[in-house]
Amino acid sequence: MANWLNVEINQWTDVFAALDITPGLALMLQNIGQSRLAFAISDVSPPEGQIDLIAKVDDIIEVKAGAAGLWVKQYQGNKGEGLLVGRTKTDFSKLRPYTGLDQVSVSGGTGGGGTVTSHSSLTELDADDHLQYFNQARGDVRYLRKGNTVPADITGLSDLLTTLTNAVDARVIKVVGKGLSANDFTDLLLAKLNSLPSGSAGKVSWADIVGFTLPAHNHNIAEVSGLQAALDGKVNVQAGKGLSTNDYTTAEKNKLASIEGSHYRGVYATLSALQSAVTTPVAGDYADVDAGASTAVSRFIWDASDSNWVQQVASGGSMTGAQIKTALFAEADTNNFSNSYKAKVDGIATGATANASDAQLRDRSTHTGTQAISTVSGLQTALDGKAGTSAATTSTPGLMSGADKTKLEGITSGATANATDAQLRDRSTHTGTQAISTVSGLQTALDGKQKTITQSATQPASPQVGDLWIQT
Repeated sequence: MANWLNVEINQWTDVFAALDITPGLALMLQNIGQSRLAFAISDVSPPEGQIDLIAKVDDIIEVKAGAAGLWVKQYQGNKGEGLLVGRTKTDFSKLRPYTGLDQVSVSGGTGGGGTVTSHSSLTELDADDHLQYFNQARGDVRYLRKGNTVPADITGLSDLLTTLTNAVDARVIKVVGKGLSANDFTDLLLAKLNSLPSGSAGKVSWADIVGFTLPAHNHNIAEVSGLQAALDGKVNVQAGKGLSTNDYTTAEKNKLASIEGSHYRGVYATLSALQSAVTTPVAGDYADVDAGASTAVSRFIWDASDSNWVQQVASGGSMTGAQIKTALFAEADTNNFSNSYKAKVDGIATGATANASDAQLRDRSTHTGTQAISTVSGLQTALDGKAGTSAATTSTPGLMSGADKTKLEGITSGATANATDAQLRDRSTHTGTQAISTVSGLQTALDGKQKTITQSATQPASPQVGDLWIQT
């Protein structure tokens, strides 16, 4: 069932509140005015300039506002040109435009009850007071004639249309279920997307998406629903191990635990190798010794009471040469002459004697004979730089002569050489001051000379006898 909504001019009207419609319903809107209407989907009255969609005259638009609310504003026209609100498109069939004024229907009149059929019979109404009916004059005022321009007396219409056009141009057509993205989808991204493989076989990595970086982020296990419970039902992965199709039961585990561990310690090339490898044998331990091809294997058993590996011999049987050799060399006090000892003896010269110790051989006090200078590295060069045994001269190094020794002893320790006599007599090289008394006749000559003459405005300080003061 359709509802009428009186739309004010330049004022937002809440469709839900005005018609007492429960928010969340899908509505059909029909603009029955003479100009386009602007719509905004919002919980509260939208800010000035917000326009979510435009309804043309007589267009029916489906709006799914959800629970946010639906607001409508009429930018031009007369009050009452209004809006029709319905659930389906069929709600608008055979409905006249709403004018904002209710029809008037009264009963009674002259001659008793009945319906008034003449407008002039209505009290306080003229014959032309039904504003929903249009005459030529009302039509000329309300509608523009075909081919006419916009009347100049419609104040601000041009500016309003410009503002509305600019606002509409700055927006995109709203599509239910879709919104704008903060990331621009450029031509480059479109070309890249078109080049990607299609179908389930196509695999696209994040690196293939130009201009997009997968943001680094982490999640706790608790933030993923059911993850902890799923993990609790799993076992940790270990390298080289996997799950078995045969269940290992508790009974099998207990049975295995009751079986004594093996005492077999392996195969070794020699008894010595066995003794070196198994350092803590226990009673019952045994091992095999096999020297290789063409050699029989011998089994040894650990004798815990004697702490020794004992070769096992078959009862009533005979031992091979290899077994005899192994058993012989296993004894510590047989003094066997092995092949290694034989090779060592073959390497000693006949009649050889033992050398002294290394320390004795290095002791120079035990050395004999002489050694050439050339056998001592650097000795000859060092000797060539030494002076000979002849007396030294001013040009040839040598020993100090007796005369030079006497002269040297006559010089005081720390003495330095004086300048020449001429240099010492040269007054320009003298330093310090000389008393007048040390210059013969100087004081007498000075006494016969004029005293100090001072020319100043004030009397000089500390004058001497004979001084002259000229006051200026």
